[in-house]
Amino acid sequence: MNQVLTQDEINSLLRGLSDGDIEEDSVETEDAPNAKKFDLANQERIIRGRMPTMELIHDRFARQFRSSLGNFLGRTCFANVGGIEMIKFGLFMKKLPLPSSLHIFRMPPLSGYALMVVSSPLVFGIVDALFGGGGQGRVKIEGREYTPIETRLIGKVVMMALDVLKDAWAPIHPVDFVYVRSEFNPLAIAIVPPTDVVIIVTIEVELEQESTTLT
Repeated sequence: MNQVLTQDEINSLLRGLSDGDIEEDSVETEDAPNAKKFDLANQERIIRGRMPTMELIHDRFARQFRSSLGNFLGRTCFANVGGIEMIKFGLFMKKLPLPSSLHIFRMPPLSGYALMVVSSPLVFGIVDALFGGGGQGRVKIEGREYTPIETRLIGKVVMMALDVLKDAWAPIHPVDFVYVRSEFNPLAIAIVPPTDVVIIVTIEVELEQESTTLT
């Protein structure tokens, strides 16, 4: 049977709560069966669903970058979006293949910094192609930094990629891409705290059947 309280009864209840005559926690609730504690701070918080806008931007980027890189190298290359995910920045840096060519940039009017990672196979594939090789870049790279020539050539490719990214973003939201600096040591990359969640976009680049990545 439904019962409707009168205004006087409602006022009496409110006075009882204010005066402490009625305990707010007097109603007992049963624990939900099979309930488990959930530590939100410990979750990787990976978005497993699609991000259509990011897919649209980077599909456009991959098509334009493939053309621009092919013209720069004077040979056919392929590029496509390998994956888009959200993970904690610290986890991303731990998984980063070393050595890699790291490039920090800004995206005004958006706040903060962004990072572009050119994998070593892509670095040496580009250098090899520009100097008349097959573009496969199979060079022993452990334990050494990039040479000044390698650094300059990859710098040109990164600036080209930023220009292409600007064009890819333009139909969605006009953004400038401002280059800040390059790094070799991941420990020098502290653009956000390790616990911050970031968007990771992986572009798969194929040079002469050699698979490489731009992140």
